[in-house]
Amino acid sequence: MKKHIQKVIVSISVLMLSTVILQGAKDFKLVHRLTYKDQIYGYFRGSLIDSDNDIIVGFYGTPLRLFTPEKSIQFALMGQGPNQLTNLWAYCWYNNDLALFEMPNKIKIFMKKNDSYQWKETKWLKRGPFAHVPRGAVFFDNKWFIAGSNFHDMGGPTSKVSFVKIYGANGKPLKDLLFKQFKEPRMHIHMHYFILVCKNRVLYLPENELKVTVIDPTELKILKEVSLETPVYYKPMPPDFYILNDSGKRSDLLKALEYWKYSYSRISKVVVDENQLVLQFRIFDEERKKFALLFYNAENFKLEKTVFTDDCFLGARNGEYYFYANGDPGFDEEDADKCIINVYRFEDK
Repeated sequence: MKKHIQKVIVSISVLMLSTVILQGAKDFKLVHRLTYKDQIYGYFRGSLIDSDNDIIVGFYGTPLRLFTPEKSIQFALMGQGPNQLTNLWAYCWYNNDLALFEMPNKIKIFMKKNDSYQWKETKWLKRGPFAHVPRGAVFFDNKWFIAGSNFHDMGGPTSKVSFVKIYGANGKPLKDLLFKQFKEPRMHIHMHYFILVCKNRVLYLPENELKVTVIDPTELKILKEVSLETPVYYKPMPPDFYILNDSGKRSDLLKALEYWKYSYSRISKVVVDENQLVLQFRIFDEERKKFALLFYNAENFKLEKTVFTDDCFLGARNGEYYFYANGDPGFDEEDADKCIINVYRFEDK
């Protein structure tokens, strides 16, 4: 496998022909390749593309990295200092700065300075009596929209959970949306939830459904829920997933997490770019690649085109699409043992 990867690296023309298969009118062409000496083994847990087209990527078990064309820079290392984090639950943009959720109610704001990101200030959200687990966030219309598991009761035979929690800029809670009741304890706190802005709307998607919830950011209400077109190669999450027998062993949880994350068509990334909702999920089809990248019209949510690729989608900006080469280093192991970022663009044939 490594010999094959090396051959692909040597010949970009071969990679352009073999790595991506496009269903559409234009070619999806490799326009840049960034190669780093980093050794990364943790699974992909999120990414952002900043205004300088630098790439912020988080991997499990390692500090955040800023990838520039020249180098890779680690920041927000583990620790209790202002420039450090004791944990990282979610992150998003806060105006022109980077918001890092160190705790469910504690947000450290980092600004870009001297080619890296450094602590600027800390903000706090008013905490309620029950557990709140943020896994995705966006700051819009002077409000924090946070996606994750927000418990409204605990200790009983069932649990009531909301999946979107909204705070004002002052940290005061405004509203909870998307309530569900579960009959048995589920480990949904380990799922990823995506929340993003599309024009004047807020969109919410969980990792385990091809469904978009459209939220009015002013009236704080759900406008509609749209089931996205589901391809035949999409493998849905079984109903018994994210249920863990409480053995008390961390090793059992880690094994379960790998099984949960790798055994169905989990959505790994969602962005809005040029009036399109772009999302990637893993597929299990030997005749195709590891992932499908789907482009939906952001107005009517109709599927417009599809790309098949072995690369893990990191994000998009100004019509360019960023990928970690050869998959997720935490799950694809040797295939993704080289730290390479590929940048693609749609161009005329």
